[in-house]
Parts: sequence; structure tokens; C-alpha cells
Amino acid sequence: MKRFILSLITCIATICIAQDKISPIITEPGALSALKGHIQGACCSEDAIYLSHIEGIFKLDWNGKVLKHTALPKHTGDICYWKGRIYDSLYNDVDGETNIIVLDDDINIVAKYKALGGGCATVHDGILYAGTGPRESKPH
Repeated sequence: MKRFILSLITCIATICIAQDKISPIITEPGALSALKGHIQGACCSEDAIYLSHIEGIFKLDWNGKVLKHTALPKHTGDICYWKGRIYDSLYNDVDGETNIIVLDDDINIVAKYKALGGGCATVHDGILYAGTGPRESKPH
């Protein structure tokens, strides 16, 4: 019984502490006016939140202030952050191909690689994975 009560107290304390640290991030009206379509993906570093949309990426601080917006030429996908870089799948890029673009933490493009499929990007154990849905799906 003592273990149960101790576990319950620990659980409640953890929830209470977490609630104090989790809060919504609200942007100012019009701050995302460059947004085309809808948010495609999001990732975070210790310093910023990155949001991809159909034709670009926003960098926000943890208070919701837009720090920078970078326009991209075509349909972006989901993004991920790993070791100071943002990885994004650019579907049907200006060359007609799907590319993985790599951006620095200030959302400047630093590299571009041809990809077999696009739509999302993630890194696991130091390996970049990019993929897409079934071939019959259309970008939205």
C-alpha cells in the first residue's frame, strides 16, 4: 500500500510540474501572413520552433514571435531538426524532381540532394529517412 501511495504522489507531482512548463504558443495577429496553404510540419530546437508550410518555413521563438520566414519554390513537406540543421522534403522542386533540402538553424539553404520520394523527412540514429504516401496520392 505504501508503494502505491508513493507512486501516486510521484505521478501527481510529475503532472503538476509538467503543467507549469507546458503552455500554448500564440503568434501575433498577421504574424504568419506569408503562410501558403496549411502547416505541413513542425520541429524544434532548444532556441526555436520551425513550421513548414506549402511554400516556405517559419522560424519562431518560444514566445511565438516570428524571427524569420524563408520562401521556398515548391511544395514543402514535413521537417525535422537534427544537430543544428533542418531537413525538408521539397516535392516537385524547380527542376521537377523531389529534393531533400538542408537548412541551417537560421533557415538558410545549405545543401540540396535528389530524393526518390518526398513528403516527410526524419533522422533516426544519424540516418536521414524521407518518404511519401502511396503513388496515387496527390500533393495538397
